[in-house]
Parts: sequence; structure tokens; C-alpha cells
Amino acid sequence: MIEAIVGVLPLLLPIAGGVWGAVNSIRFVHEGERALLLRFEKVVRRQGKLVVKTPGFTMFIPRINRLAVIHVRTRTINLPSQVLTLKDASVLNVSAVILARVIDTADDLYHALFETSAGVNQTTNDMGLVILRRVISEKVYEDVVSNREAIDKELLDALQIEAKQWGLQIITFALSDCSPTIDTARLLQTARQSAERVTALVEASAILGTSPTALDPQLAAALVGTPLVLAIDSSSVGAQLEIGSSGQ
Repeated sequence: MIEAIVGVLPLLLPIAGGVWGAVNSIRFVHEGERALLLRFEKVVRRQGKLVVKTPGFTMFIPRINRLAVIHVRTRTINLPSQVLTLKDASVLNVSAVILARVIDTADDLYHALFETSAGVNQTTNDMGLVILRRVISEKVYEDVVSNREAIDKELLDALQIEAKQWGLQIITFALSDCSPTIDTARLLQTARQSAERVTALVEASAILGTSPTALDPQLAAALVGTPLVLAIDSSSVGAQLEIGSSGQ
């Protein structure tokens, strides 16, 4: 029995090797993926065009050929929260989300696979943070609060220019949070309260038939809560009150 098995082994080994080689030469490209064929680590071109493998199975010679696979589904990239100082010295906690996908053309697949050493997700994350800091730091608090859509479009347009280089289409680049820090929130609240008091002071002066400038400066400061500089515009009906800091 043993001698029979030993005698058959030389016949079975080539068959087993052939089966093993055939199995290793089959690769599957899943739905939502694309692949480029490489031979000796060089992208294969046929008639000057890149060979793109679509979903399904493909066969190639192991150790000589391989597939470079990338998915073309929509990918979500969350930018971590950043503490950013605005043009008016307000400080905000800012985060954003990016939706993007690899463009499904041969050249764009090549750029997405080989033009970035860190990969498209990491590259998009890094460039997104750079653009986010640059754009937001040029705004004032009122812009961030009231013009979110315009800021989102500005972010998207700026990132799309860069992302074309690595075969990526930016679908959305939107702020997910832009809340003030605790210190900035306190300053904003104080400013709102002072503005409300100034408005009430001007209205009260009008009812009494007097001018805000006629009020004792110390009394006005006590009523409003901060030192005041009164700037009366002779061409306007009302008075403009500029709130100065306590150090001025």
C-alpha cells in the first residue's frame, strides 16, 4: 500500500502544483472597486491605454502580475476639531466633513493609486485641514454664523482644485461645527448684553428728550456695564455708541 502511494506521488505533485497555480492566478475585483494590472510592478498598457479591471474575476501570472485595487464608492473624511482664531480675534472650535469619490476613468484611477504616497484619504484630510484653517482665519464671527453656505462652497471649490491632481471628485466640504470657545462665548454674551443696554439707553434718552452725550459718563458706564465713547453723527437721527474695552 505504502509502495503504491509512493509510486503515485510523482504523478500527483505536478497536478497539485498546477491546481495551486491556477487558484493563485485568479483574483476577484468586488463591486464598487476598480483595479489596474501591473506586470513586474509596472502598469500594463495595451495600445497605449491602461488596463482597467472591472468587478468580476480575472486571471494573471502570479509573482509576475498583480492587481492594484481601489474603491470608487463615496468616501467620508471627517476633519478633526481645530481651534482657530478669526480675523476679529474670535476663537472657534471648527470641524468639517468631506464627501469624495475617485473618478472612474483610467487616468484618474492611476493618479489615485500612485500620485499620493499617503493615499487619497490621508492626502485629502491633510489638504482639507490646510484649506479649512486658511479660509476660516480670514473670516469674522458674523460671517461664519450667517454665511455658512457661502463658506462651504468656498471650501469645496478650493479643495476641488487640489483634488483633481490625485483623481478625486469632491462632492461636499461642509462645516460640521463652528462653536465659540468658552472664553469667546463669554465675550460675545457680554457684547450682546452691552449692545442691548446701549440701545435701551439711547431709547430712554429720546423719550426724556435729552441726548446721550448729556448723560454723566460714569452713570452711562454704570448703566451699560462698560466704558463708552459716544460718537454722535450730526447727519443721522440717532446716536452711535462705540463700546470700548475696559483697558481703553
